[in-house]
Amino acid sequence: MRIALRADASPTIGFGHVARCLALGEALVRDGHGVALLGAEPPAPLRDLAMQTGVTHLEVAARGQRADAAASIDAIGRWGGADVCFVDSYALGVEWEAAVRESGCAVAVIDDLGREHACDLLIDANPGAAGDRYRGRVDPQAWLLLGPRYAMLRGGFGEWHRRTSVRRQVARVLVSYGGTDPTGETLKALEALASLAGVAVDVVVTSAHPQLQRVRALAAGASHIALHVDHPGLERILAETDLALGAAGVSALERACLGVPSLLTVVADNQSAGSAALADAGAAVPLGEAATVTPARLRAAVEGVRACPDWLARMSARCLAMVDGRGAARVASALASLHLELRRATLDDAQPMFEWRDDPRTRSRSLDPRPLDWEVHRRWLAQRLADGECDLLIASDTLGPVGVLRFDAAGSSATVSIYLVPQRQGTGLGAPLLRAGERWLQHNRPQVSELRATVLESNHASLRVFADAGYDGARRELVRVLPPGGSTGGGSA
Repeated sequence: MRIALRADASPTIGFGHVARCLALGEALVRDGHGVALLGAEPPAPLRDLAMQTGVTHLEVAARGQRADAAASIDAIGRWGGADVCFVDSYALGVEWEAAVRESGCAVAVIDDLGREHACDLLIDANPGAAGDRYRGRVDPQAWLLLGPRYAMLRGGFGEWHRRTSVRRQVARVLVSYGGTDPTGETLKALEALASLAGVAVDVVVTSAHPQLQRVRALAAGASHIALHVDHPGLERILAETDLALGAAGVSALERACLGVPSLLTVVADNQSAGSAALADAGAAVPLGEAATVTPARLRAAVEGVRACPDWLARMSARCLAMVDGRGAARVASALASLHLELRRATLDDAQPMFEWRDDPRTRSRSLDPRPLDWEVHRRWLAQRLADGECDLLIASDTLGPVGVLRFDAAGSSATVSIYLVPQRQGTGLGAPLLRAGERWLQHNRPQVSELRATVLESNHASLRVFADAGYDGARRELVRVLPPGGSTGGGSA
């Protein structure tokens, strides 16, 4: 597949959208897809990161949604075309998306404001994100990926997450309010922490910080404060951090991934809901809007957490449970599902299907874990192919076979079973394959409005796959009611 990423970026709004798109681009390239980043030229560190990960940059600079859509479509055409266009922008909305869709691209969007969209896939990674926010504002057939499981962080965060542990005392504090820090929070934090004894402080800014000289001067006056300018990645610093002072944006989810609770300041209108949700999840302490946050309040908040190590440990544990650093891989798999190819199985597929299904990893998750018999398998396949109410499908992508789906229809209901090719297990393709199957049903059995599945209660991986695809149910009996007008919509994960 070929995927274009359209991101907002400027010295005034920062480059967080670009960084998030590059985290997704890293996962997509790793999966073998071609990726281009559309937009203004990013600063040198992000430009270098794009080159290192194999992401092509395409210059797009146009004002207004229609003009930007036309420029984006032209850039994609010069690149050789794209199957999906992923857009991460508050400035571009439904008008832009509709134009790009009309050009032949599927459209995926990231949002956290509950805006109207013309998209095939929507990601809202904020804690507390719910489908109700988008009801009536997106096509009911659009797939919604909701919650911090879909936070798109660089691959390094997932590695550090697996090695990190719960924080139990505040020995090291991080100050990081993003690249531009338009409300001057870094200076407030430096004033608050300049005389704080017994704690080491790391301050992270970029060379674009509007008050960099004052920040340098304040940091230089305190031996326990280390200043980092244009640091290439926060993972190593966060791995040694116990508490962070920062904004309530994507960076708060990066901190949570490594078990670091945040004292959150809202520096933009779109951050209020995220700050409240992180606090409700027990992963952060909300300090309010920037105008109300003073150095004295920051100092009191730090000292309050230092005095309550049990509180710190609870917040840290909830951070680790909330974000695992694999969100970019999950989103990459979901994007790939928009172009998974499904075909009906034939008797010529008997041998590979036998090998896939008889693999011990597949059998361990099956309702019947016994080894297969070749002749029994061949007879079973011939019977299934001759059954007019059974659809046996094989899915493939650009890397080869992905898995097998079976639908057994009975009027408006169908029972679904699924397994992945052993080599593709653990890659997050289960839920995308189920969604691709729903789209196939839309065109081939439009009367089906309900899907049922039976999963072993001990098969937690499969239960998670079905939950991610929008199935509900108690114990092992799962049900998904398909949305009106099609079979690809609505469920959250």
